[in-house]
Amino acid sequence: MSNHSILYIGAPQAGQSLAQAAAHRDSYVYTPTHLMQALGIYITYMPQVVVIDMAVDYAPAAYDHLRSVDAQPLILLTDAYVRSAAVHALPRGIAPEDLLAAIQHAVLPYVPHGSFPVTALGAKTAKPRSIIPPARKKPAKPCSNTSSK
Repeated sequence: MSNHSILYIGAPQAGQSLAQAAAHRDSYVYTPTHLMQALGIYITYMPQVVVIDMAVDYAPAAYDHLRSVDAQPLILLTDAYVRSAAVHALPRGIAPEDLLAAIQHAVLPYVPHGSFPVTALGAKTAKPRSIIPPARKKPAKPCSNTSSK
């Protein structure tokens, strides 16, 4: 099971095919029909991955808007060469099962309740640090000799 939420910006028929294939993997695909709906879905539901078919008329505008908010991971379906470390490019016409396999590799494992698996990234478990600075010690008062001679 994958359990991913996917925003698919593309042709409605391809979106429905992807949604049917994703349902077998316990994932959900949002399929907007225009730019404002796509951006609203992204902001409201915060899907784990965004797939954009660059053949759709509003795809360049959606890409620009989503890159401006650093949407990641972002997968473009295009036949053009894309040189970017933050964007994955796959050929247009990719089979839904192959696209879901690529999404599986692009997305970190799902962890419920907002916890983040540090060990999933191959990192050693770190001690949690407090963001509150330690209390300052008051300087010692100078001793005053009050005894009289």
